[in-house]
Amino acid sequence: EEGKALEAIRRGGWDVVCLQEHSLLGNPPAPGAKPAVNDPAAYFEYAAKFAAEIAAAGARPVLYATWAREDFPEQQRRLDDAFMRVAREIRAAVVPVGLAWTITRIEAPDIRLYTPDRSHPTQAGSYLAALLFYQTITGQAPVGTPAVISGTPWNSQENVRLVNLTLSDALSLRMYAARAWEQEPLNQWPAP
Repeated sequence: EEGKALEAIRRGGWDVVCLQEHSLLGNPPAPGAKPAVNDPAAYFEYAAKFAAEIAAAGARPVLYATWAREDFPEQQRRLDDAFMRVAREIRAAVVPVGLAWTITRIEAPDIRLYTPDRSHPTQAGSYLAALLFYQTITGQAPVGTPAVISGTPWNSQENVRLVNLTLSDALSLRMYAARAWEQEPLNQWPAP
């Protein structure tokens, strides 16, 4: 709405541009109200507009398929349906993060993916998402990804530990990411 994303896309120099919608496909609920996935019509409209601009800039769109809120896992199906429908319309690849979160929640419920707000990711959740982004963008499995990663965060110049997982959790997350990527039919860009 402010035009900053559109300006950045039009400057060019991109290979891939990721489109991410709110995990509820729209505005968050009022305080105290149950979160619910909204009508995806606005998401479809603006994803299509951005995809046209992305293509004009010589890049390819990828959709960040997010996860449902922790207390509402039944909403994952609606989210996934919306991501798949728009991906087919705009010829985008899908990064199946929500699917990987579902697999992880079922297979390893002791791995905490959510922060206490029950919406945003822990280090494990961010690690899982990063594994899928890497594979979707490069087409290569992230073999040997370390369990401890240091670096400089976006809001600081200080080198810190960005990810500090046990080796067991990191190996499990790699396995769940691989399974999600293999199950996602739109994990790669369609042929032009």
